Amino acid sequence: MPNQNIFLGKFKFTKVAVDELAQILDPYLNEPNPNGQALTKSDQVLIFLSSMGTNAFQSIICDRFGCSQQTVSNTIERLLHGITDPHVVERFIQFPIENAAWRR
Repeated sequence: MPNQNIFLGKFKFTKVAVDELAQILDPYLNEPNPNGQALTKSDQVLIFLSSMGTNAFQSIICDRFGCSQQTVSNTIERLLHGITDPHVVERFIQFPIENAAWRR
C-alpha cells in the first residue's frame, strides 16, 4: 500500500476509513480464498470507492487491481447493496425532523 498521502490522494479516504468501511460492509465482502485468487476485503472496498468516486471505466479499475471486469462489476453491485442497507443508512445518514431545521 502506498503511503498515507498518496493513498488519500488516490482514494479520497484514509486507510483507517477504508478499514472501518470494510468492517461495516463485511457481510457483503467476499472472503479471500486460500489460493490467493480473491481480492482482500480492503481491495474490494477500494474498488467500490474507485468506481463511485471517479468516472473510470470498470476496465481501468480492473487493471489497477489486477482482476477481471466481472470481478469489479460483482464487487460494485454487492457493496452498493451493502452501503444502501437500511442499517448502514440509518447509522450514517440523518435528516432533520423539523421544517425549521431544513432552513439552516
